[in-house]
Amino acid sequence: MSDAQKIWNKLLDLTGSKNFTAAIMGNMQAESALRANNVQNSYESAVGNDTTYTAKIDNLSYPRNSFANDKAGYGLIQWTYHTRKAALYDYWQESGYKSIGDPLMQCEFCVKELKQSYNSIWLLAGTATSIEDLTRIICTKYERPANQSDAAINNRIKYAKQIYSAFHDQNAATETIDDIINQVEIIRDMLQSLKKIYM
Repeated sequence: MSDAQKIWNKLLDLTGSKNFTAAIMGNMQAESALRANNVQNSYESAVGNDTTYTAKIDNLSYPRNSFANDKAGYGLIQWTYHTRKAALYDYWQESGYKSIGDPLMQCEFCVKELKQSYNSIWLLAGTATSIEDLTRIICTKYERPANQSDAAINNRIKYAKQIYSAFHDQNAATETIDDIINQVEIIRDMLQSLKKIYM
């Protein structure tokens, strides 16, 4: 299973909304290409590339304060501000996940942030708000990148729609297969009952 599929499944489970999940992932795609160990490119010469930076944090040779204050965007969301990076580090330590670059852990932290610190955005998860509106709101109110031009936001919306198209029918397909299996089992039981009656 791809990381994108894992992220979709995890966020859908946490949010209960396909539109909201697609909107979050559209922004993640723009920020990190859905790579949970992604380090902001312009900081790689200072802190290390995706692999080495993440390994230093995982083996605790790069301490919490260094991670929080190095100003390098990191992870699916490209967390940058020192208090948010410190909170990500703390959540990772408490969560039991092996790596700070684990995409499922970062999805959990993202939703925790939305619930606790961006509650007005989180409340939209339960509404019928469009993918376009949700993607725009998450970009401007949660991600808050330097580039919030119409072109940049429209690019995130394009990603969100592509992600929705790729994944939104998969649960339905699984349910259909389960229904077929259940129906086959019911028919089999009926045939066995009839066999007992007429044999």
